[in-house]
This record gives sequence, C-alpha cells and structure tokens, in this order.
Amino acid sequence: MLLILAHIHWQSAVQTATSGLGYSPNGKYLLYASNTGTTAVGLVVLNATTGVTLYQATGNLAGWGFSPDDDRLLLTSIDNGVSTATLLDLSSASTPQRGQGADTTSSSYVGFSPNGTYLLDAALAGTNTTNLKRL
Repeated sequence: MLLILAHIHWQSAVQTATSGLGYSPNGKYLLYASNTGTTAVGLVVLNATTGVTLYQATGNLAGWGFSPDDDRLLLTSIDNGVSTATLLDLSSASTPQRGQGADTTSSSYVGFSPNGTYLLDAALAGTNTTNLKRL
C-alpha cells in the first residue's frame, strides 16, 4: 500500500455551488474562483509552490486569464455597460496594477501577444471606429 502525505497550502471556507480551480499556463500560479452572490465572484491567486496568496478580490468579474508567460493576470468586469480590463503583475511582491482600460461598448476584445509581453484592448467606438490600447 502506498501512502501519500500532502501539505495543505490553502483552504477556502466559501460554500458555493459554482466554483472552479485552474493553473496558469506553466503551473506557476493556482487560481480559485467562486460565485459569492448574484453577480459577484470571489477570486484568489496563489503561488502553486508555496501556497502564498498573491491576490484576492471580490466583485463583478466577467472573466480572467493568465499571460502566456504566467506572470500577468488579466481581470475583466462589466458594470452598467462599461467594460473594464485590469492587468496585474503577479511577479511583483506587492502585485501592482500595471494598467487599466475602460470602454463603453457592446463589443470589445482583450488579448495577450503570443509571448505575453503586450496586452491589446480593442473596442468599437462607433459604426466605423475601433479604439486600440496597449496596457
């Protein structure tokens, strides 16, 4: 019989019917998301090796994703028709916000460059106009 002992790095007391776990592309970070209300989402990002909490937030988050190189986290939210994208640097000790963009639009796109160095925020600003921002 094989016995495996594991150390608990992190534990959540949140009881929710909808929650999920996910790793960053290279497994450096672990993300836990849970539904904390009608539209609110609780989000926790941990260092997958040490279990140290690097970022924690609750709000009207619409989506999130890691950069291809793991070290940046993109958070998106939509409040009253305004789409907001926030970029966090997880490699920094204080997890500073690297950039933020907000668009009043019904159609927008946010995405990382293939190497994760750049983040593009593209939003329709009118019938024939698209705004492009690099965060």
